[in-house]
Amino acid sequence: MSSILKINTYRLTVRFYLTFIVPNIFITTFLIVSAFLLQITAPLPRIFAIKIMLFIILFLMYFEKKLKTKLILYANFGISKLQLFANCFIIDSLLIIIIYHITTLL
Repeated sequence: MSSILKINTYRLTVRFYLTFIVPNIFITTFLIVSAFLLQITAPLPRIFAIKIMLFIILFLMYFEKKLKTKLILYANFGISKLQLFANCFIIDSLLIIIIYHITTLL
């Protein structure tokens, strides 16, 4: 069975995502608020583009040997680095949409 279908994959992905959720929420909130203050039309595609760039930078940072050893647990469960970051981006995308809709209601 593919590791993408196992519940442990999602548990471990959330565990990994929780290590950098606070800065991510601050960045997302800052981008959404600045988009409203600057009256940018259709801010979601721009926010997603910025977040994709940030995830690519984060992905490349994990090629460093010290950070690479932190991913051994996930590799032992059959989760590749790309799969881990892709799942984290999906979680972050859902968070972006939720925060965006909450701020539009205010």
